Amino acid sequence: MASAGDSGGAASRDLVCVTGGSGFIGSWLVRLLLDRGYTVHGTVKNITLYPVAQVDKSFLGSLILLFQNELLEPAVKGTLNVLRTAKDCGVGRVVLMSSQAAMVPNPNWPADKVIDDDSWADVELLKKVQFWYSVSKTLAEKAAWDFAAKEGLRMAVLNPGM
Repeated sequence: MASAGDSGGAASRDLVCVTGGSGFIGSWLVRLLLDRGYTVHGTVKNITLYPVAQVDKSFLGSLILLFQNELLEPAVKGTLNVLRTAKDCGVGRVVLMSSQAAMVPNPNWPADKVIDDDSWADVELLKKVQFWYSVSKTLAEKAAWDFAAKEGLRMAVLNPGM
């Protein structure tokens, strides 16, 4: 969404792209933007239903590999692809929807300090307990911040709770 000082004509100020528009938060964001008169372009992930099966040791090993391949790499690459495209198209600013999962658990964070944007989830601990969603969110957000800093892209991140 544009603000004073952003370049572009009226059409570009009324156009918003929402990636992940089929997700819970994304779909509500799309609805809110449409209700406020914005034109919304949305992207959705190719949704593949994984078979439900009784979990045995061999299946569990495959499932872990599946999560690593299906969550980690697409999360980072997909985030960077969107940011690269936004930068190439001259987007003024990006709001990244991350998750509180990228901030906690952080065993080294002082117990008496409020969790803030300096807190990062401990990726090695998350891998050890196989919380692949949290690993993917943490790695994707870190990659996004690195990209934004390197490319001079204005970015804000929202980290809603579960």
